[in-house]
Amino acid sequence: MAIQHHARSLTVAALIGLLAVSNALPTRAATAPPLTPTPATPEGLGATGIGGTLDPFVPPATPAQLADHAHRLDVYKASLVQRGINPDGDPGNYGGQQGSVVVVAWSEPNDYAHRNYCGPGSSQVTISNWNPNGVPGIDQLGSEESTDPNGGTLLGNMVGPINNHGNTNSYYNNQVAGSQGTFNDWVGADIGFGHPLITAIQTMGNGYTLNGWGLNTAHIVSIYAYNFVTPGAGTIGYVETSGTVAGTSATGRQNFGTDPFWSLVTLNNGQIW
Repeated sequence: MAIQHHARSLTVAALIGLLAVSNALPTRAATAPPLTPTPATPEGLGATGIGGTLDPFVPPATPAQLADHAHRLDVYKASLVQRGINPDGDPGNYGGQQGSVVVVAWSEPNDYAHRNYCGPGSSQVTISNWNPNGVPGIDQLGSEESTDPNGGTLLGNMVGPINNHGNTNSYYNNQVAGSQGTFNDWVGADIGFGHPLITAIQTMGNGYTLNGWGLNTAHIVSIYAYNFVTPGAGTIGYVETSGTVAGTSATGRQNFGTDPFWSLVTLNNGQIW
């Protein structure tokens, strides 16, 4: 898969705690303002293109994994049909549902050495849903996921450690959503089964800026909530594990408009679900 991590170099700031304070998901949809600054070019590995193909380091999904994913989608779509909603209609309708799962809002150490640790940080958030007492330290996950401090983490390298430490029975694998409808179905299906999912995303582009970011870079976040009740005004809830040294002032639980979120995902597309 093309690069799905963040890569940046900024000045060193004060260290923040590993565990972010849990705060409530905002109720206001955070539709991002138009992009006004000239985007910075991601450094290191992050400068090599957009997502769209599977990471070559990831083995193909097994028949059992593919069957499990199909079952999750069938259950999710059946729940929509029961409510009189066409699950294969315009993705702008957002399915008419909402949901959230329990996660711990972990954060990366706010220092220069960990400025590209969004992969391990998002892994900690995701593992906390499955095995809250067994979340590894960020440096251990960085080693297991082959995180490059100057480049970031490939999504495919995150799958094994998340499944292993979460005791998920191989629940997750790495795929690419080909449309907003597919992406929203994956969000609804995973959260409907009680678990978060991970997506790669770009922090700036297409006229949008992810909450708090002042740097255009490839990034990774864990999604723990969605609200698709109001057609055309859906929101995604995600945990931002990065801090000011990495380039954002909005660490912790975030809420973002679904259309702007998907627009940024298309610039660095790849999921672990």
